Amino acid sequence: VDAPKGGVFSQQVVQGIYNQNLFTYDNLNIYILRGSGAAGMELTFATLMARAWDDMDAMYGYAAQSVRVSADRLTYRFRLRPGLTFHDGSPLTAEDCAWSLMTLKEKGHLYIATPLRALIEAVAEAPDLLRVTLSPDRGRTTPLLIAETPIFSKAWWAGRDFAKTTLEPILGSGPYKLAKVDAGQTISFERV
Repeated sequence: VDAPKGGVFSQQVVQGIYNQNLFTYDNLNIYILRGSGAAGMELTFATLMARAWDDMDAMYGYAAQSVRVSADRLTYRFRLRPGLTFHDGSPLTAEDCAWSLMTLKEKGHLYIATPLRALIEAVAEAPDLLRVTLSPDRGRTTPLLIAETPIFSKAWWAGRDFAKTTLEPILGSGPYKLAKVDAGQTISFERV
């Protein structure tokens, strides 16, 4: 808790996800198929849960403080932590979570959209309660994928096309936010 915070860290990315390019970029939305995505953008978005990297099937609450699973394991109710916000201070709600999941199912990169075919619906039952319903033929890891899917601001994306490439900094809610974008060259993040 008392450890000093701050400083600068620089690295060459050695692994990419979705549409990330290791050497350049022309898109800040790494969650679509188009463009060469900027490495590190996943750090700018909160997820419902976070992986425990020492046990690949274990996850811990991140934006979600709890999850209830139905007896048939097809319905998941995620209760969000109180006080969650996006980087601009606007509240992060279950409606944002539901919109994110349904948008990624429809317009997301195939690595996300394909397993999300088993997602029947994502609905905000209350501002802090997300209900996710899966089809009986879902894969074993589909609930894990849903829990680690990025949460986008529905309000921020209103009037913007999620499927198009963009160099406009996307509003996030994760542990880092964009500090500087030098398209195709470097990208800088700052700790929130």
